[in-house]
Amino acid sequence: MFRTLVVALALTLSLNATAQIFVRSIGPSSASYLGGVEVTLHGEGLRHLCPEPCPLENALVRFGNTVAQVVSMTDTEAVVIAPPHRPGSVDVLVASRASGGGVLLTSAFSYYADPASFSKGTILIPILSTADTPGAYGSLWRTLVTIYDREHGAIQLDPRYLPGAGDPNPSRFAYLGENADDVAVGLRVQDISRAGETFGTEIPIVRETDLRIEELTLDSVPTDARFRVALRIYMVSGMWGTGFVSQPFRVRVFRSGSSELLSERVVDVRTPYAKDITNPFEPLYPAIYQEHDFVGSYLPTSSAELVRIEIDPDTTDENIPIPLYWAFVSVTHRETQHVTVISPQ
Repeated sequence: MFRTLVVALALTLSLNATAQIFVRSIGPSSASYLGGVEVTLHGEGLRHLCPEPCPLENALVRFGNTVAQVVSMTDTEAVVIAPPHRPGSVDVLVASRASGGGVLLTSAFSYYADPASFSKGTILIPILSTADTPGAYGSLWRTLVTIYDREHGAIQLDPRYLPGAGDPNPSRFAYLGENADDVAVGLRVQDISRAGETFGTEIPIVRETDLRIEELTLDSVPTDARFRVALRIYMVSGMWGTGFVSQPFRVRVFRSGSSELLSERVVDVRTPYAKDITNPFEPLYPAIYQEHDFVGSYLPTSSAELVRIEIDPDTTDENIPIPLYWAFVSVTHRETQHVTVISPQ
């Protein structure tokens, strides 16, 4: 994931009548949003930023709006530590605090969310309950999860931390181990009052390769009154890196196949348990947002038969890195209680 960026267009600014600096390349040109990576800038005239004898604090290197630590400086090479920053491309400024002159490299460095914060072998179980849940029309809902290791056989989840009836967060993380690829996991919800009529509906199990950083789309969501539509958003990383146990996400609703915006709001994806980052619950409990009556809440007057939901983290606050996340919609037919799942596209 690391690479060296060769700056195709050299940008120089005069520091005085005779001195100029020139940056030819930056390597590596990307890092995790946590930063901490040594980045080397190669060029010419860099010593003009910090002439001998050089107190390094005179040299200013900034990634986006965040100042980087300068480790060393010669005429042709500057070594800095990339500071933490939310994911995305940033400009890199190399300048002199004394003279104010310098070089601005546009979109020269990029940050990405760190998949390691959701370690391989960990899964997200979106819906889970140890108790049957009553529903409409006399329905009685049960979640059934099966975990089978090809080498060791069936695996049972620790019942002490599984959600029960009325739990505000019905989702859990589970660690399958280093050989997670050899473990088969199945999850389905079933109306057991109609067990003879339906096998139930499979609910996706979320692994690290399913997680998103950029905008997520859920399309062809029905708004017909015959259906009950529920939206769930899960934040599976971000709390560890920021100390925040909640984070705003933007939810926009469009008419399917159109750019017509029908509804937009910012929602809070949070864990209902943890109060701060020192609380040990985060490794077990994802942050979650649940809207059980999506149509009634978002589209009370809409005439659209099908809608498209676009979800992305709210990036208004640049100090909060973009987390890894996932979402889905469940559509339940009110009479038959048949459930359909709409997953990210």
